[in-house]
Amino acid sequence: MLSYRNIDLEAVVRKVTEGRKIRSRLKASATWKDLAQWVHRYLPFEQEKAEWVQQGFGTLWSRFAGEFLDEGMQQEYNAIKHGLRPTPGGFSLRYGIGSTPGQVPPPESMRSLGGSEYGSSYHVREKIGPKMLNFRPRSYSRNWHPGNLVSGLGLISMSLNNVVCFLRIINGEKPEECRFEHPSKPDDFDTPWAQSVGTTSTNMDTIIREEDVTLYTKEDVYASYDSPR
Repeated sequence: MLSYRNIDLEAVVRKVTEGRKIRSRLKASATWKDLAQWVHRYLPFEQEKAEWVQQGFGTLWSRFAGEFLDEGMQQEYNAIKHGLRPTPGGFSLRYGIGSTPGQVPPPESMRSLGGSEYGSSYHVREKIGPKMLNFRPRSYSRNWHPGNLVSGLGLISMSLNNVVCFLRIINGEKPEECRFEHPSKPDDFDTPWAQSVGTTSTNMDTIIREEDVTLYTKEDVYASYDSPR
C-alpha cells in the first residue's frame, strides 16, 4: 500500500470494473461481485442473509468504482484538493419556450430539470488546437446531496472494516473473533443515491474555436522570456 501511485489504483479499479484480467491470488475471477463474496465468505449468518449482504456489497463497490472513474468527479476532486479556487454551492436548471424572441419566458412556463443548494463550480483545462500547450479554462458545475454523502461514508466505513476482518482471518485469526458490519436491510445499499438532485452536472461556457485565437508553439513561449518588456 505504501508503494502504489494514483495511476496504479485507477488502473486496477478500471480493470476490475471492466472485467479485465488482473494478477490475483484469488482462485477465481476478480469482479466486484467476486471480491465481495470472498471478503464476506465468513459471515456468521444463514444463507439467505449472507447472500444479500454479499450481493449488496458487490453492487455497492461497483457503483463506487464507477464514480471513482468518472472524469467529472475526478476533475472536481482535483480542483478541491489542489486549492484551485472552486466555488461552493450547487445550481438549478430550467428550460422553457419563449413567446417573444430575445426575451426570457415567464417563470410559470419554465420546467425544472432539478437543482441543489449544495455542490461546487470549478474550471477544467480545455485544449484548443492539436497540442495541449494552447488551452482555455472552461467552467463546470456539479450538484450534491449531503444526505447521500453521509450514507456513502457509513457504507465505506463498513466496507473497510469487513476487508480488515477478512485479512485478519486469512492470516490466522478465528472468524468468530471478527465482527463484520452490514446495513440492516438490502435497500440500505442504495442510500448513497436515494436523494435525487435532478441534473447532476453542467459545463455551459463561452465557445472558443481554434480560429478564434493565436496558437503558440513551445519555441514562442521560450522566446517570450528573452523579449524585452
